Order: sequence, then structure tokens, then C-alpha cells
Amino acid sequence: MSNVAPRRAWSIARFPEPGTLAMIVILWLGFFLLVQLITAGFATFRTIDGSLWEPMTQLPRWLAFGAGFQLTGVYLRIHVAHGQTRRGFMRQASVYLVAFAALLATLTTLGYLMELAIYRMAGWPQRFSRDYLFDSASQVAPILFTYGLVYLVWTVAGALIAATFRRLHWYGLAVAAPFCLAIIVGIELAVGARYVAPLTLTDIQFPSSAPLALLLGIGGFTVSLAATWALVRNMPFREETG
Repeated sequence: MSNVAPRRAWSIARFPEPGTLAMIVILWLGFFLLVQLITAGFATFRTIDGSLWEPMTQLPRWLAFGAGFQLTGVYLRIHVAHGQTRRGFMRQASVYLVAFAALLATLTTLGYLMELAIYRMAGWPQRFSRDYLFDSASQVAPILFTYGLVYLVWTVAGALIAATFRRLHWYGLAVAAPFCLAIIVGIELAVGARYVAPLTLTDIQFPSSAPLALLLGIGGFTVSLAATWALVRNMPFREETG
């Protein structure tokens, strides 16, 4: 009889550590409640004439970037130290990045729908500041498509920036940072956004369409993920002493 314990099957719910995705849902609930409290505060001294959820989605973008950055900047080293190969980690990381973006897009869409219900009860219009690939919160599929691609690019950009900094340090960022900024701005313009905190993109003439957004989103993700793998595949980890 073998004494070797069976290997536990990999689960996205336990990567990069147990409860990560569940914690995002909890944070989203708090964030949504905060936005509604801000909306109620505004309503006491001014007329609500548009969606507040729309501009507040800037924060989930930076959350997506931070999640990707933490993945290769923190968790890669930990997983490798516990015996996982870099290749194995990056395979799981690629699934995680897609799952994270999909979860954030779903929560963002749910936020729009819940805001729509609240606005209808209060008699407020839910107007958007820009012409996106959707023009109503009830257009679930276009909203999921839009934010799924946006968050996908933001997460992989964070992973690439962290991997570049760990492998090539500050001088490597001279190349990686402009590239990541370009793919982020590209996908934002393609879905109709004209503001990416802290950048205003209203002066840039750029067509927005679903096919172009799909091309830039999937293309940016694929190229960035390949570049991240090229950086981490032989990345040395020095022992740190404290």
C-alpha cells in the first residue's frame, strides 16, 4: 500500500491562495454600498442626472492591475519556493487572469443593473457620459463584453509590469511601461472610454467598435502574457535575509 498522499486537484478557488476570488465579491459588495451612499449624499443637494457607477468603475480597473501585479510580483516567488514550477504557475496564472477579469466584469454588470433598479425607483435617469459599446444598463451582453476585455488587459498589464521589475528592474520598465500604457489606452478607446484615471483621452481620435475591441483585447492579453512568461521562465530568486 502506497504511503504517498494523492495530489489535490488544482482549483481556481484556491489560487493564488484560498479565498482570493471570494474576497473580491465581498469587497465589491462594500464598494457598491459606498457608491450608493455617495449617490444618496449627492441627491440631497443636487439632481441626479446620470450614472455614478460609470465613473466609479475606474477603481476596479486599478484593482485588476493590482491583482496582476501581485500575481507575478508576490505569489510567483511563494509558489516556486513551495515546489511549483514556473511553467505550472504561469499556466494557472493565465486561467486566473481570465477568471478574475470575468468575475470583475460580472460584478460591474451587476452593479449597473442594481443601479438601474434604484434609479428607476427614485425617478432618476441613468445616463452615461460617453457612447460605449452599450447605451443601457439592461444590455447585459455588451457590458460584459466591454468590461471583460478592459479588465483582461489591465490584469495582464499588472502582471507584466511586476515581472519586468523583478527581472530587469527599473530600466526594464522603460520598455514595459509604455507598452502596457499603450494596450490599456488602446482597449479603453476601442470600447468608447475617454477617461482612464488619471488620463483624459478626449482629444484622441480613435474608432470604437466591438471587433476592434476584441482584436486589441485578445491581442494585448496574448502578447503581454507571452512577454511575462519570457521574463519569469528563468527568473532567479535570491534568498532574502532579515
